[in-house]
Amino acid sequence: PKLELVEDRISPALLGIMLALCALVILLSLASVAWTRYFRMRRVVRSSQPIFLSLISAGVALMALGIVPLSIEGSDVACMATPWLLFLGFTLTFSALFTKTYRINQIMKNAAKFKRLTLTATDVMKPMLALLLVNVVILVAFTAVSPLQSNTIVVDTDPFGRNIDTYYQCGSDKGPIFLGILAGLNIAVLLFAILQCWHARKISTELSESQYIFSAISIIIMASFLGIPVSIIARDNVNAFYFVAGGLIVIVCLSILLLIYAPKVHVLRSKEDAKKRKSDVTSTNSTSSAADGMKIINLAAAQAELEEEVKELRKRMENEAKADTVKNRTSIRSSVGSGASSMHEDMDDLEQAQTRAVSFCDDNEPLGRVTSSQEAESIVGDDISSG
Repeated sequence: PKLELVEDRISPALLGIMLALCALVILLSLASVAWTRYFRMRRVVRSSQPIFLSLISAGVALMALGIVPLSIEGSDVACMATPWLLFLGFTLTFSALFTKTYRINQIMKNAAKFKRLTLTATDVMKPMLALLLVNVVILVAFTAVSPLQSNTIVVDTDPFGRNIDTYYQCGSDKGPIFLGILAGLNIAVLLFAILQCWHARKISTELSESQYIFSAISIIIMASFLGIPVSIIARDNVNAFYFVAGGLIVIVCLSILLLIYAPKVHVLRSKEDAKKRKSDVTSTNSTSSAADGMKIINLAAAQAELEEEVKELRKRMENEAKADTVKNRTSIRSSVGSGASSMHEDMDDLEQAQTRAVSFCDDNEPLGRVTSSQEAESIVGDDISSG
């Protein structure tokens, strides 16, 4: 008889929803990186250490990409790519979280003791890089020794022994051992992040996100307690396993992104709104004060006006100085001219006096001989008086 094969596959509708959620998480991660880059000079972002915020977003994007190979059935490469993306993304995210929190804790601890501590991002990134390296080594060994492979699971056969109901499932002989080691390592990272958050619980939100990290970890733990057992139980049901596993990944990613970035966006928008309200109040007061005869001076505009006034005053003073110089020269010339005319008048008077003296001498008779000095003096005195 003709073989009627029934293959359990992921529902196209469920596949589309999960891939859409994966794309949404990746877009949010890229948007968060761009937002961090754009507002990196603002205090709320700068105090949260932009490099670690970007690493957190990168880790979330890697975890979200784990949905893509999970959606591919019957591929050995897809089976092994899923743990690579999930564990590396999880380690990168939470190691960046506890590293940035650890750095803040050390700085604040030394500040409380009035000690100066220079702790760069490179210094505290060493534990994170070490954890990533350990994960990579374990995953390489996992891939080399006993990689996950796609196995065809037979659910039912016909009377002739032919497979009529099958589905694909990833597995390997030593897979549970490697997965257990990776899970234990990342749980340790998670616990260390919780410890650092506990130490940073009294630090302000602008410097530390301990309460939001606590909230994100709480959501992750609750979702894991529900999702992991359900996914193990529903492993033989392709759609149920895919829905639970994909949904758990999306919940972890969104809880981290939203609880880390949403408070910062809210604080930044609140400050922008406060500045806008203050500006509106200032403009309103300026309008009302101008109507009452007062004016609130804009510093830049006032400086420009003062510079223009100074230039005008300088020009006016130069013009007045030039006018005074010309006036002084004119007065000096006029005084010199008047002095010269008076000198000419004096000379004319002197010439007239000489003329009168000559004519006087010509009109009178010649004087006789002076017999004595007394007579001479009397004659000269009479001449002077008559002249």
